[in-house]
Amino acid sequence: DVGGRNQHLNTICFFAGRAFASGAFGDDSSAVKDEIKQSARVAWDGEMDAGDLNTLEHSWEEGLRDPLLLVDPPEYSKRLIMCDASEITMRRVVWLLNPLLALKEITVFAGLPDMGKGSVALSIAASITARRPFHGEEEFKLGERDKVVILSAEESHDTTTVPRINAAAGSLDKVKVIRGVSFKRGQAQTDRTLQLKTDVDMLREHLRKNPRVILIIIDPVDCYFGGAKKNAAEDVTEIYGALKKMADDFNVAVLLVD
Repeated sequence: DVGGRNQHLNTICFFAGRAFASGAFGDDSSAVKDEIKQSARVAWDGEMDAGDLNTLEHSWEEGLRDPLLLVDPPEYSKRLIMCDASEITMRRVVWLLNPLLALKEITVFAGLPDMGKGSVALSIAASITARRPFHGEEEFKLGERDKVVILSAEESHDTTTVPRINAAAGSLDKVKVIRGVSFKRGQAQTDRTLQLKTDVDMLREHLRKNPRVILIIIDPVDCYFGGAKKNAAEDVTEIYGALKKMADDFNVAVLLVD
């Protein structure tokens, strides 16, 4: 059955590529693919034809774009993490833009499509980088920090994101636009969209190296969920928890457009 054979090879190569991208098979991609070819020869009692080799390469490349999230070792014990309320030091909310954006917090712009949520977010970014009040509101509490990081999945950066910031008289050299994440193992390199379920550590590293960043905009947030499910409480809690900790640790405001 040629169709069944092709589907079987497609599945094997796709998941092998995912595992390789996660670091499970070392750095030699040729050795892994040679093992697949050898196994196919034994299973099919013959050499792979041109169609088989094309399936192998295509499925392997597709797998590289979606690395597996390696499973942690089994949990042997667990306990609640708690403290007395008296141990928690109370603090006032520090507003970046009162009452819209607070430092150390997540803010969500939610509403119907095409209502201008993204445009407002970019206008805020422009005002911060230009160090001026936002549409007559009180001045931002910036100190020395006036840089912004933007993840924008649905708008073209060259025709929409950057022109809107420029039209709002923002300082473009103070805005970083994240286009994706690049993986390289040996000679193999692949790029993909940043995924909040697995890549928040990369945002944290950028903030560590760039302490002048004060705002991160993610628009729309569900485009960056990766393998997580927007309607699955466990996935959403994990992602929002990681973003909240990042905001708290680095004293930034995180603006999610939904």
